[in-house]
This record gives sequence, structure tokens and C-alpha cells, in this order.
Amino acid sequence: MSPQHQHNESFTSGTPYLEAKCLNVAYQLSAKVKISAIDLKYPSRAVDENNIRRLRDLFKTEGCRYSEPLHRVPVLVEWESLKASAVEAGIDQIQSEAFNPFAHLSSSTPLLRFPEESLRCLHGHHRLWAALDYFPQYDQYWVVDIISKPPGVNDPQFDDILINYFGSTFINSQNMTDGEILRHILLTEGQPGSGRCWARLTRTKMIELRQMLRSEPFRCVLTRLVPIPGLWVGIQLGNLT
Repeated sequence: MSPQHQHNESFTSGTPYLEAKCLNVAYQLSAKVKISAIDLKYPSRAVDENNIRRLRDLFKTEGCRYSEPLHRVPVLVEWESLKASAVEAGIDQIQSEAFNPFAHLSSSTPLLRFPEESLRCLHGHHRLWAALDYFPQYDQYWVVDIISKPPGVNDPQFDDILINYFGSTFINSQNMTDGEILRHILLTEGQPGSGRCWARLTRTKMIELRQMLRSEPFRCVLTRLVPIPGLWVGIQLGNLT
């Protein structure tokens, strides 16, 4: 199983969108894996036991839809490990394509086997800890978006750039800024449970945002920025009017 093409580009040139460049060439595959294969030792933020309990209770009341875009966990893995696991699962080719947080999976999501703690968790530690508490031991699986540095890219900053990129967004954060709430409203639009994002806003901000999103050009600009989570943290809705 050989890649479609080699990437010999350097990512240390100081361009403003290094994250996008890395994601555009990374080899990616969504798959179901055992949670024990995911390394949870390096959380992007301090462990919050209250958040773990909140998520565990949420799983009990609403179910655990771990294949949906907002619930999947991005992980980083070495190319050779990804290739070996894909071959074992009968997958002939892994595509190099832009990261797409909107992507919905088919019912045939592959089950891949990896050595324990060989997948670097990029964010979503709390939901995985909650899942370990909630699921019986024989059923401790999660759907992950696997990202791997392709052959031909030898830049040592590649992994660090992606770690920082995903570390800047926490989908299940209890303390979300206006911008993060807006981003997740766009991500979950039309999906079950999307009202929970709107419920985080004050009534005034909710009215203002609904008015702004009626502008199709404005909505299109925002949608194009959704894959870059770091841009949204400092946005305040009152400043967009």
C-alpha cells in the first residue's frame, strides 16, 4: 500500500496557516479503535473530575454517539503503524485529504487494531475518561479521526503544529467563549442536540446572532473559518454587529 504521492514540503517557513498546510497533506482515516490504544497521558488542559462526571451522566441520559463529528476524537499516529493496521483490516489505500470536521461516517466505519497507547490523543481526553467509566470493559471503543504525517515530510515541527492546533479547541468545554459557541453552532446546525449550543448564549446575543446568520455572505465567510479553531476564541458576538 503506497501513498498516492510524496510530500517534500517544509512547514517551518513561518506562513500564517501552518496548521492548514499540515492538515491538507496529512493522511487521514476515521476508524473505531479500543480506547486502550489511545495515549491519554498528555491532556491539553488540567483534568476536571466534574467535567468527567458531567459527560458520564450525559452518556447515561442521551446515549454516547461517538461516531458523530463533534464527538469523535482526533489522534496522531506514526505512518508505519497506521499502514500496518490498515493492511490488517483489508484497507488497500489511505487517502491524503483536507481535515473535515463536518464529515459524517458511513455505517461501515472500519475497526482498526493498534498497540496500547500508540495513538496520541489531540483533544477529547475528558470524554474518553468518562467513556472508560461508563462502558463495560468488553465494549470500551471510540471512533477517532486518525491523522498521520505522510512519507516525505520530515519536518520535526509537523506533529507539534497539529498538537497545538487541536489543543486550541475543546468541544465539550464548560467555559466556552462567544466565538467557540458560534463555531459549534455552525458545526452542529441541523443535527440532533444543536439547541444546546444556542442555549449557552444570552437572549440578546441569541437574537443578534440569528439576525447576522440571515446574511448568506456573512454565513459563508464564517463557515470557511470553522476548520481553524484558534481563530474563534477571542470573538465576542457584540463586536460582530
